[in-house]
Amino acid sequence: MRSGCLSDPAGCHIIFYRHADEGIEVIRILHSSMDTQRHVAEKE
Repeated sequence: MRSGCLSDPAGCHIIFYRHADEGIEVIRILHSSMDTQRHVAEKE
């Protein structure tokens, strides 16, 4: 998972986000059935 990445469920989806200077930055929105480790991985 990316450093500083937070997540919250919203219906059938999971919203991945992080705190930004003026609010939040949405990183990705995935359906809950998707492989989150594959789609929201730490970039090397």
